[in-house]
Amino acid sequence: RDAGAGAVWAIEPDPRCYEDLRRLVGADHLLAVALGDQVGTTTLYRSRLAAHNSCWAANLLEPSVDWPALTVPVTTLDALQAMGLLPPQIDMVKVDAQGAELHILRGAERLIATQHPRWCLEFWPQGLERAGSSVPAIVAFLADRGYVPINKGSWAQVETYCATVTGHGSIDILVKAA
Repeated sequence: RDAGAGAVWAIEPDPRCYEDLRRLVGADHLLAVALGDQVGTTTLYRSRLAAHNSCWAANLLEPSVDWPALTVPVTTLDALQAMGLLPPQIDMVKVDAQGAELHILRGAERLIATQHPRWCLEFWPQGLERAGSSVPAIVAFLADRGYVPINKGSWAQVETYCATVTGHGSIDILVKAA
């Protein structure tokens, strides 16, 4: 595909960040919702640093006293696409969701099975564990669906590297269908 023919969509559950994005890029390709593996609502715990909000209170780097937690809608990538709120073809997905990466992948089963988009996923071992997930769980999920890492050689190398990441350290892993 011609890289210039695509469009970028942003999905942002925090009203503060949503408004910043709307001012910067407009609202044409911007959705105010959290992503996960179910449709409903979730609690968004807010950080003083807006980029560090999370659906898991334990993952906040600097909890906010001025911006209390709030209930936000949550949905799946599959549901958004089925409702026509996302384009019919998705080639690339970037996810940095403070530990919710596996939940988002699980909510994209149809997308993964039918379109095989490339993914750029944040692997933050500590955040994943606090959210009830893990690096090996994401690796198994993706490997079982025929995905391979692009920027770290093999899944074994990804797991070995992630085992050295501590605290708030993370790495972005690019993956594609084999």
